[in-house]
Amino acid sequence: MKENTIAIDIIDSPTEHLRPTAIILADGLVSQELEEIFGPVEAASLVIAGRSVIEHVLLELQELHFKQCIVLAGNNATEILNMVGNDGRWGMPVNVMAFSCSTEQILRDFKPLSEPNGLLVVEADSLRSFCVKEFLEKAESSECQLLEVHDGVGFAGITLLKPSEADIVLAPTPITIESIMVNALETAREFHQANFDLIAGMFGGLEPSVVFNRKCGRRQHWSSRDAPTVLGDWSDVMIEKHCRVGRQVLLKSVILNHGVQIEDQVQLDNTVVMPNSVVSEKRFLSDSIVHQGAVFQL
Repeated sequence: MKENTIAIDIIDSPTEHLRPTAIILADGLVSQELEEIFGPVEAASLVIAGRSVIEHVLLELQELHFKQCIVLAGNNATEILNMVGNDGRWGMPVNVMAFSCSTEQILRDFKPLSEPNGLLVVEADSLRSFCVKEFLEKAESSECQLLEVHDGVGFAGITLLKPSEADIVLAPTPITIESIMVNALETAREFHQANFDLIAGMFGGLEPSVVFNRKCGRRQHWSSRDAPTVLGDWSDVMIEKHCRVGRQVLLKSVILNHGVQIEDQVQLDNTVVMPNSVVSEKRFLSDSIVHQGAVFQL
């Protein structure tokens, strides 16, 4: 029988462009309405479709091969560091600092970091679709020193300071990106809407942390219609209801019973996962049965 392989979350290699030093502002607290729900936390730590806002930002920078990133996280730097880590997960050093600063202060005080590739400031208090690549491409063709992203309504929270020997930073020049979608995450309604819109694919580039099997019934086969971004022949993979599958997962001749959770970068070959089991991140299993936390090798 012909073996079928499914590769989840295939990402094309980006074209190379100028990669400035990235500074993420993760120190903005949630609104009073959201504080009544989540407590006094940074908006960057709000979880949207399985990932925090700051993780969505870091994923975009990772896919664009950024070389370094500084996260200014205010009083909750420890919590933010525990969330994002600094262990090579993002393909670049991520330095989390207990420091609060505005974009204007950064452009003044961190200006030496703009050499030699510039300085990109991203405010992580709102959720936005991926736009950094398009922004940098348009900025390269502009003669202006300071540029910022606009969504057709106003400032979208991303600013670029190009390398310059000048001490004075002029007023920013807007670059409008019509396709960008921004949710300010200021109210409970906006928070819930962001979750629905992201799962519905309305935030370009952003993905939920899991792929949801929306079918019900026994031994339903997945097809390309269920996950349009997934390549492969699903006829050799059977997945029951309420399963969750993470990013960069490889499945070949697999049965996932109901309630199964497969975390990121897992590889399963000729394996059956019993109900309500979890396969942890980066595991490789072949010719196995997973049941109640134990792996039985066949």
